[in-house]
Amino acid sequence: QGIIQNAGAYISASSVYKVLKANGLVEPFERREAPWKSPRYEVCKRNTLWGADWTKIKINHQSWHLLTIIDFFSRYIVAHLITPEVNSSHVKTAYQLALLDQGIGADKLPRLRVDRGAPNTSKITTEFFIDMALDLLSLARVRRPTDNAITERFYGTLKQEEVYLVGSYPDETSAKAEVSEYIARYNCERPHQALWNFTPQKVHEINNKSEILASLEEMKHQTKVRRRDYWATVDEVEFTKKWNDQSIDSFN
Repeated sequence: QGIIQNAGAYISASSVYKVLKANGLVEPFERREAPWKSPRYEVCKRNTLWGADWTKIKINHQSWHLLTIIDFFSRYIVAHLITPEVNSSHVKTAYQLALLDQGIGADKLPRLRVDRGAPNTSKITTEFFIDMALDLLSLARVRRPTDNAITERFYGTLKQEEVYLVGSYPDETSAKAEVSEYIARYNCERPHQALWNFTPQKVHEINNKSEILASLEEMKHQTKVRRRDYWATVDEVEFTKKWNDQSIDSFN
């Protein structure tokens, strides 16, 4: 549904599901009930709240770490690093890369949501963020992965669509190239259900949920108009064909 929508036509997700199910293309999947049925916060614009975390990947069958920073408004990955280990310097570097990528100055620094791992709570990390702005580092609660759920959801998608399929990258260069390629595809091409099946890049660029929803409604309207025009043309062709057939029969 998202691919069709991003091509400029609207069709409901339920219609796509019916077609897929009729052709045996829907895999059974059971998801556990979410701890909260509604979010505890709502981010109103990009570069207000970011989330950071890391996950393990295999390079030459050795454990490395992928550290990412994601925008909570658009789910756009604003920075990532691949390192053999994670310490406070990597957390600081990733944040600085994200600021550089987004062209953000010292007057509009986004808050950073992180868990309570040692690299995030170390004296070096906390002093770095305090020096930049007071209360800039937002620590998640203990044993509450839902506090950083958007980051965790990205890693689940990354593993299913990239990391588990590869298994082990042959070397650091290929790992960085392939992960970067996947993140670019995730940002710019992959429709996201939580973003009304738009891409993170589109939502990040528009930066206005009301405008995004208005564009979706306009797309629905234009699709209905094209559908109506199409069937009007089909009906006209059918009518002309029947009229010609009747004329020929009358003549004969």
